[in-house]
This record gives sequence, C-alpha cells and structure tokens, in this order.
Amino acid sequence: MKGFSWVGSTMPVIVLSLGMIVVLYVFVGRRKGLFLFLAAIGGSALIGYVLKSLFGRERPSVHRLMEEDGFSFPSSSSVTAVALYGVIVYLLWSPRLSRAGKIALTAAAIFMMVCVGLSRIYLGVHYPSAGRRRLAVAVYRSV
Repeated sequence: MKGFSWVGSTMPVIVLSLGMIVVLYVFVGRRKGLFLFLAAIGGSALIGYVLKSLFGRERPSVHRLMEEDGFSFPSSSSVTAVALYGVIVYLLWSPRLSRAGKIALTAAAIFMMVCVGLSRIYLGVHYPSAGRRRLAVAVYRSV
C-alpha cells in the first residue's frame, strides 16, 4: 500500500507527467493534447488545494501507518491519480489501438486510481468518507 501511495505522490507524478509529455510530443504527435494534459494535471492540483482549504478536515489521529501534514479531505494523491490516469487513457485512446489494448489501458488506469485512493485510507492518512456534517458545512460556506 505504501507503494501505491508513493505512486500518487508529487515526484512520481512529475516523472510520469514528463514521460507522458515526451510521448505525446515526440512519439504520438499529439501536440494539442499537451495543453489538455497540462490543464488536467495543473487543474487537479489546484482543485485539490482549494477543496482541502474549503473542507478543512483534520487527518485521522489513530491507526496511522505513516505521517502526513495538512488537511485530510480530499486526498490530493487520489485527485491527481484520477486526473493523471484518466487523461492518459483519453489521450492514448486511438482507432489504431486494438480492442484488447483499449481494455488493458482502461483497466490499468482504473486499477491505479482505485489503489492509490484505497492506499491512503489503509495507511490511515484519510478517512473513508468526507462525513455528511462536514460536507454540509462546506457547501453552506461556499454559497
């Protein structure tokens, strides 16, 4: 679980993003896709930061297998994983890709998204839910 959590952290996301940029620009020739990719990754980081500030939910204090700073909800690692692997599937989806290739690409992305999210809960740095009361308060504050 620590490995999946690490994959969703900053450095691996940066390395994977740089690799994807090279693939898109040099090998696939989807230069316009670069803008979408950068917007998705940058936007997910911004959305995660704003939502953490809005919710202000503290991290669990018991049964932690690792230490993290900052607020708990939403998981920045999970938000970034969904954006990263989702946009990778979208940009690599091609008519030239076989049906089996499309299934494998999509399954691998979903697997990574779910594992990054579950690893954060398993390691005790996130609650399994936002909590109804906190969610209602956050929505009320934003209105």
